[in-house]
Amino acid sequence: MCNWLYLDAAGYGVYNNLVWSYLEEYDAVSEVTKEDLAIMKARKPDFIGCNYYNTATAAASYGSENNCSTYAGQQSK
Repeated sequence: MCNWLYLDAAGYGVYNNLVWSYLEEYDAVSEVTKEDLAIMKARKPDFIGCNYYNTATAAASYGSENNCSTYAGQQSK
């Protein structure tokens, strides 16, 4: 998912049209008053942090190998 789907509300003070349509389609819209929208429009965040997660796995070493390569993107079975 793109960050703009979530950041429009924080940065611009309005809900993204695509997100709002999606929420309406799945009957997941919260009650939002005109006062709520006015507060959102008037306030801006001090900072925004975006977390990025990446998975990686490692293999056991039995001391006889010199294999220091990573196995990013692989999962054990």
